[in-house]
Amino acid sequence: MGVRYFSSLDAVAKAANVTRLTVYNQFGSRRGLLEAVFDDIARRGRLGRLDDAVDDPDPEKGLEMVVRIFCEFWDSDPAVARLHGAMAIDQEFAQALVARNERRLPLIGNVQTSSDDLARESIRKVAQLVRT
Repeated sequence: MGVRYFSSLDAVAKAANVTRLTVYNQFGSRRGLLEAVFDDIARRGRLGRLDDAVDDPDPEKGLEMVVRIFCEFWDSDPAVARLHGAMAIDQEFAQALVARNERRLPLIGNVQTSSDDLARESIRKVAQLVRT
């Protein structure tokens, strides 16, 4: 389903062949619907594996896992790659996606690290990559 289908709850209801009230009762708002769609994309893209990456006692291995997980995620479905393009045409969509990415950043900062400045700088760079 393309971004154009998310232009309103009415459009989603029509595409799903249900009433607007049904969509509203299920998701509460367009933002709630977007969050549910993002949750489904994350689940199908197996982003839940990030917990294993940040819990790995080896910081290098943990960061490698984070990068691999995100590369696999962005390659998992052509629709995922179009998310950033959709941000340009839909402000609410953009706000929801940016907020979601911002919530993910602290997770990456939790990768087990030594007190090494290089390790901290590497984590900062990975976090920037994830954000873009």
